[in-house]
Amino acid sequence: MNFNLRINFPGPGEIIRGRNLRKDLSKRLKEIGESVLVMGPQEVFEEYEGYFKVSLSKTKNFICFFNGECSYKEIERIEKIGRKNSVDMVFCFGGGKAIDTGKYVSYLLKKPLIVLQTSSSTCAGYSHHSVIYEENGVFIEEKESKNPEFLFIDYDILIEEPQKLFRAGVADALSKFYELKNVKGPLAELGIEVSKRIYVKTNAIVLNAMRDLLAKRMSEDILDIFDISILYPGIVGYLGGKVLRAGVAHAFSNAITNFIPKYPELKKKLHGEIVGFGILLMLYLKENFDELFSLRRLFKKIRVPVNFKELGIESISVDELKEISKETIKQEIYNLEKDENKFFNALRAIGLS
Repeated sequence: MNFNLRINFPGPGEIIRGRNLRKDLSKRLKEIGESVLVMGPQEVFEEYEGYFKVSLSKTKNFICFFNGECSYKEIERIEKIGRKNSVDMVFCFGGGKAIDTGKYVSYLLKKPLIVLQTSSSTCAGYSHHSVIYEENGVFIEEKESKNPEFLFIDYDILIEEPQKLFRAGVADALSKFYELKNVKGPLAELGIEVSKRIYVKTNAIVLNAMRDLLAKRMSEDILDIFDISILYPGIVGYLGGKVLRAGVAHAFSNAITNFIPKYPELKKKLHGEIVGFGILLMLYLKENFDELFSLRRLFKKIRVPVNFKELGIESISVDELKEISKETIKQEIYNLEKDENKFFNALRAIGLS
């Protein structure tokens, strides 16, 4: 019997958490090099103009605003700017798609990456893969990219985020508990223990944390939820492996993007919001109705979408439900029978409720 166990457990080289980190960020950028490819959403840059003025005061900066979609075309556009200016590093700020783009650009340029995550809606700052979409938002694939050398989490920025970002992060984090339940293996078992921590802690404090967010109150509960949403899912993701991201909730989230051209309101929904709906779908398929009703009550309290109307689909036909079912079972799904009729019935029951 071979008792050797090789564990590849990548993550950010260093995680810097705290308040008012602009000077710390400036110092770290200066230590790495002189020239920086700065990329992220323009609206975030303008909102925190004073913050970036301090953070970028000691480096030569080439600013490139993110167009909103982590597509191959956008990655190529930003990579060319970095190569043209022979940058020493990439500095990326924003949420999931901006960070995924920054990770892939940094990977292609073979340059260090510093991330300032300005949203708790995602674990992108922790993970080492990038999710690639068409320019219109339709899912293509997940690609290995890289971890940031430094991940900055500034709570003074996160406390200002809209509720929409907060609830998307909560739903996406909870999906790790539900999707990892039946995964086997020594590392997966450790991941399950971490995911239980997500589940128990989130259920205990999330309503208090949301009230604190509304009041802009820097409480222990809100800080815990920020960490749970940004850091814990990344840890669970490594332990569970790609199998974890092949659960029903994420399969539905990827599949439904194919219908963005028909239902453009879907594009306004965050990944975590759609994944939350996908968890309800998964619980219905597994006939875990007590947990389904309990989670649905929580989602209604924090305003995670629980039906098609709340996802932005005002009306839907039987044929369209069948199409969504077909697209969902085309995705990689672990440990669940791909029965189109069962998926159709589950979508109808959850989506039209």
